[in-house]
Amino acid sequence: MDDVLILGYGYTGQRVAKRFLARGVRVTAATQNSEYLHVPGAEMVGINNHVRLRMLVLYSIPPDGPWDLLAPLLSKVKRVVYLSSTAVYGAATTVDERTPVDPCTRWARARIEAERKIAEGSWSTLILRLATIYSPGRGVRESIRQGKYSLSSNFVSRIHIDGLVTHVEAAMLSDATGAYPKLWRSVCGLNLFSMPARLAASLQRFQTDLSEIGCSTSPLLTLLGNR
Repeated sequence: MDDVLILGYGYTGQRVAKRFLARGVRVTAATQNSEYLHVPGAEMVGINNHVRLRMLVLYSIPPDGPWDLLAPLLSKVKRVVYLSSTAVYGAATTVDERTPVDPCTRWARARIEAERKIAEGSWSTLILRLATIYSPGRGVRESIRQGKYSLSSNFVSRIHIDGLVTHVEAAMLSDATGAYPKLWRSVCGLNLFSMPARLAASLQRFQTDLSEIGCSTSPLLTLLGNR
């Protein structure tokens, strides 16, 4: 399997890295958070020397992050999956792959510009527009527990971190292209609102064999940081 590069080794990126490491894949991750560089065996290196041919890339850096990381990828990497946001749909209350973008805020416009930059690359591109992520310790349940939740007339769809990571893994290994929203159809449902057929087929395969994945090798995790 092709090597994996994760640009943005944060809440989602760390979990995606674990999935690929469990498959025995060599993973390189870039982060600006110095606390991750204290991982045993991690070293601070420049990214230029660690981009290998036909790498699969997860780009999970927000629009206000460094964009000079795209240049080293040109003519080298095989595929880039970019994590965008459903904010690009503006005030739309129901979205699918046919919903036009309507960025109403500066942040949403920055997301659209980031999508454009990624899509113009020489690699295969898939853009996942994410809903709000929830997980243990995050989301409405935690807000209620802390007494910070307030009722309103606004309803938003969310996606669980485990479901998101599974979709990202499938996205990186598929050949689907384009831009798609990633959210649950309902709070308790497990049906995706929108998914390209080829990605759905990959996800179906991963759901059946996920429990059988083991770490039979000793893959290398390299963390990249700012010098």
